[in-house]
Amino acid sequence: MGNNAQTTNVMRKVIYDFGSNNGDDIPYYLLKSDLVVAVEANPLLCDQIKTRFSKTIAEGRLIVENCILNVGDSTERLPFYIHKSNHVKSQFPRPAPSAISQFEEVYLPSKNVIEILKCHGDPYYIKIDIEHYDQVILKELFLNNIRPPYLSAESHSIEIFYLFVTLGAYESFKLVDGPTVSTR
Repeated sequence: MGNNAQTTNVMRKVIYDFGSNNGDDIPYYLLKSDLVVAVEANPLLCDQIKTRFSKTIAEGRLIVENCILNVGDSTERLPFYIHKSNHVKSQFPRPAPSAISQFEEVYLPSKNVIEILKCHGDPYYIKIDIEHYDQVILKELFLNNIRPPYLSAESHSIEIFYLFVTLGAYESFKLVDGPTVSTR
């Protein structure tokens, strides 16, 4: 995979925040890297990130990609489902029929996860927190031989662990309870 930083013979430590939400994790990532690439589909949340971190964006230390992260060849606008009362539950896959009334369907630009990595550089760390789509992105990374030193993914099923062990070939793991991370 190409790395824009390699053209200047300087290796950058790049952290990818896939599913950035409102950007609460970004300050920590900025402390640990040279560049943070925040990818968030929800336009309202991207606007919040851009407002909160306008100085960091101007300095070139933060790039905000407002798009649906996908694994296909399409760069067209795709349906995204914004939850009407809880933005954290917004998602790219179509919600279950029993829940669809809780969402507003909007069409947003999409970008392939591998193309984003090629554009911004080899990952030092990737955080994946994309509601109901983590395993798809994780599998795509592994199938494209992308195994950064540090990688996290939200897990609602055993499939995430299966991917880490079988396709990812990772041998050590740290399990954390997401809702309590910020208090520990």
